[in-house]
Amino acid sequence: MVQLGEITEIFDLDSVDRDPESGEWEEFLQAVKIALSCTTPDPADRPSVGEVVLGVEGCRTAPDIPSSNSPTAQTSPT
Repeated sequence: MVQLGEITEIFDLDSVDRDPESGEWEEFLQAVKIALSCTTPDPADRPSVGEVVLGVEGCRTAPDIPSSNSPTAQTSPT
């Protein structure tokens, strides 16, 4: 369906902002591409878990939220 350009037939796109300025549509398409790469018939052609994680992390356009271990997440005493 994706190759035929009929992505709307398999996903509910009402919740996806398709405004090119938001970046959400590109994130969505990248996630679909990653998911499809995990379903190739030959297991040797599928990405490793690490590659999937890197791909998913790479498709996010929202700013990162610092973890509690991050020095930038620490609040200074006042």
